[in-house]
Amino acid sequence: GRRFITALAIKADSHPYVILGVIVSLALVINILSLNLRPPTMQPGSPQIGQTYRWWPLILNVINGRGYLLCVDSYFPLCSPANEVTASLEPVPVFFFGGVALLTGQSLLATGVAEVGINLIILLITFALARLLSNVRAALLAAFVWATYVPAIKLVSQISGDLLGTCFLTLGLFLFLRAQRAQHAHRWRDWIFSGIALGLGIQSRSASLAVLPGLLLGLL
Repeated sequence: GRRFITALAIKADSHPYVILGVIVSLALVINILSLNLRPPTMQPGSPQIGQTYRWWPLILNVINGRGYLLCVDSYFPLCSPANEVTASLEPVPVFFFGGVALLTGQSLLATGVAEVGINLIILLITFALARLLSNVRAALLAAFVWATYVPAIKLVSQISGDLLGTCFLTLGLFLFLRAQRAQHAHRWRDWIFSGIALGLGIQSRSASLAVLPGLLLGLL
């Protein structure tokens, strides 16, 4: 066991992207299996419906020209056909998945495939972020942990702003830390794109606002 760990550590130092490729392939297989076993659905009572029952009707209303309308009685018991304009769901996922729906004939499965792609992008950004903070071994470990992170895998089977918000938030943190640490020609570009990414993250999942005070304190 010790020899295997030593050999793996040496391999990580000499060929990190080979191991990263294996981790990405593993994540892809896990996500596709999860999507196949638990495809997105609007079937009431289905275990994988998750947040889809809220997001999908709003997305269809937007792309079909009915407006940003959503009436969920469990959230707003006083809503009515004349009072359905909502601010309960963030706009970036609505327009992103709305674009996917327009291109794929309003396919729920296609939105699940898009979620798989987002999850893999998060894995790659997580690798880059951990490498910036520590070293390549820590980065590979972080990538592996995300590849096998069950809550994220479950989110692939439902439409929500969680994975998209996580993607933008992680990218914003990576650019923020790189801009803070580095003295290079593109530093100000990193600051600008960090702000854009964090803004998109907040407009995908408003709970991401909680990160900003920590970043501000870090700068001070």
